[in-house]
Amino acid sequence: MKEYQLRHSLGKTIAFSFCVWVSVAGFFSCDSDRLNGGGSIGMMSLNLTADTTNIKGGALSTKAGNVLEDFEDVDEYMVQIFQESDTLTSSLYKDFPEELEIKEGSYTLRASKGENLPAAYDNPYFEGSTDFVIKKDMKTPLEVTCTMANARVYAEYSEDFLKAYSDYSVLLKTSYLDGAFTIAKGETRGAYLQVEKEGTPLSVAISLMRETWKEPKVYTVTNPSITIKPKESVTLKFATDGKTGDGLELSIELDDSMEEAELEFGIPDFMWKPFTDLRIWPCGFENDVPVEMNVADGYPNDSCTVKAEVPGRIKECWVVRLVDGTKIDSVDIATAEGLKTAEEVWGLSAVSSPIAGVKGLELDLKGAFNQMYASDKDKIYGFSIYVNDA
Repeated sequence: MKEYQLRHSLGKTIAFSFCVWVSVAGFFSCDSDRLNGGGSIGMMSLNLTADTTNIKGGALSTKAGNVLEDFEDVDEYMVQIFQESDTLTSSLYKDFPEELEIKEGSYTLRASKGENLPAAYDNPYFEGSTDFVIKKDMKTPLEVTCTMANARVYAEYSEDFLKAYSDYSVLLKTSYLDGAFTIAKGETRGAYLQVEKEGTPLSVAISLMRETWKEPKVYTVTNPSITIKPKESVTLKFATDGKTGDGLELSIELDDSMEEAELEFGIPDFMWKPFTDLRIWPCGFENDVPVEMNVADGYPNDSCTVKAEVPGRIKECWVVRLVDGTKIDSVDIATAEGLKTAEEVWGLSAVSSPIAGVKGLELDLKGAFNQMYASDKDKIYGFSIYVNDA
């Protein structure tokens, strides 16, 4: 067939050769004048590897297999050489020359696979880079290892959480995102987020809906502050406090260890500007520190008061009675009936009445502690106070 074309048309032969040249150039393209055109020339070689292990938070694998298996083969990694902001060469590693002639100078080599998107499901991104110098008539061998350059975030929910809320979604926000990335109800995939090498702050909010509500409520996580780094796999575990109201708990799992933390809830920052932060604090005692009570004298201190300041106005104020850490009953003293029970039956004293709609709160628990029944065995009685801002 080739002889037939040569014999009948030189033009066809030229066209055939031209097409082959264009195809080869597509595999390895470079700015030849900037890279090796004139001047003093040196050589470089590249040995590229990929490390898909040591992902903090455990191996990224599923029952279907290792989700990073495709990243173990480096043939399909894109290799680029830069000088300042200019890209001088770009090719797949399988097409990269064993030795490459380069002019004297300083360069940066970067190898990568995947897309470095602000946020996406099923999107691991691997990258490795190095700076190097080429000198005349010398060969510079480079060793580059690519690792996962983005972070992965999962959302999980406890059984009591799933029973409490009919609908929910987690909202993730970083400096790379114009808006929030949503992990919807029932989503089990991890969200891969673009991050800085030194770490990127992650803002978390959760939207909740109960069957009895007309519209969802959005709570923002303000404590703890979360920073995610490359190669990290983070799991956000949401649960209820098992007591009352919309109490939430959050645990953050990373690198096979767990850090327990309370979930402070709130509203978007722009809505806080006219107000101060919601505060609740003890007076005359230390929060969560037991004290001994004598049967005859009762609570020994002069004060046992809980105070609160609310940016908006109080919608709910739940008081929970506990014995040895277990809830025995609770009332919402923001209602007239609940406040009456707390004062007349429990012995609690409220400075303001009614409580619903006010911006400040003061509760005296001394009388309530003194009404607790004595027992043959040591028991720890307690009160928990929950304030919900309207």
